[in-house]
Amino acid sequence: MLKTSVALIMLLLTPAVWAEAAIWEVSHGKHSFRVGASLGALKKTAYPLPAEFDEAFREADALYVERDIHAVNQPDFGVRAMQASMYTDGRNLKSVLSAPVWQELEAFARERRVPVFSLFMFKPAFASFTLTLMETKRLEFTNGVDAHYFYRARRAGKPVIALESIDQQIQLLQVVNNADADALIKATLDELKNLSETTQQATQSWRKGDMEKLDELKSKKLRTQAPDLYNELVVKRNKSWLPAFAGMLKSKDVELVLVDAMHFTGPGNLLELFAAEGYTVKRYQPVVVGQAGH
Repeated sequence: MLKTSVALIMLLLTPAVWAEAAIWEVSHGKHSFRVGASLGALKKTAYPLPAEFDEAFREADALYVERDIHAVNQPDFGVRAMQASMYTDGRNLKSVLSAPVWQELEAFARERRVPVFSLFMFKPAFASFTLTLMETKRLEFTNGVDAHYFYRARRAGKPVIALESIDQQIQLLQVVNNADADALIKATLDELKNLSETTQQATQSWRKGDMEKLDELKSKKLRTQAPDLYNELVVKRNKSWLPAFAGMLKSKDVELVLVDAMHFTGPGNLLELFAAEGYTVKRYQPVVVGQAGH
């Protein structure tokens, strides 16, 4: 009996052996925050999430995400996004795309039974978003990592702070709308045609913290096909968030930040920027064993 009790106590006191999940602890002096890579949409089989994420959420005094996920899913944001994305100068989506890309878009829409002319008056970013939303619904995807913890925080009364305002989201939409139309739609179609398989592979890489493989699956194509857009969506935004991160390191609170996995790979990624600021960056290794819930 004594041996059994001692063994149990030793098990409880011994730190768990954690996987190298895609979440880091960033510290400077006495203060720190945790920052994790998020995937925007997941298969239901991806749950439960890695325990490191659940433990970081439990320990966090506040959650930071890229945008107010509740607000961008409200009808008024949808109206603003549509208004910002409609052509009013005589152009249309077909006229700004090359013939081969338009034909590829038509073929994809026909295969998915989407009336392509419902996208006719919209700019490329809105068309890309609409197609992606339809495909994730068709595949019955569920909330991504950030949305999962966003709604958990709201239910628990934990503070949730958006790194970017709704107005900034509309401005970002305009930036994407002004990008090379062919490159954006081609990249979108390439991704959507293999979305189920790619998402499965990305989720497996993300769970293991294999950022090199995750970069190959998620970011590298965008950097190659649309480098200017990648710079706007990833590199510039990473830099714009640095003041917010610096503020976290002046607070006694411990924050959990969840942003898309693309922000952790490639040139100008967040981990590089943190190191350049003189912060200490290491994989987050909680002491207490947790079990992520759905």
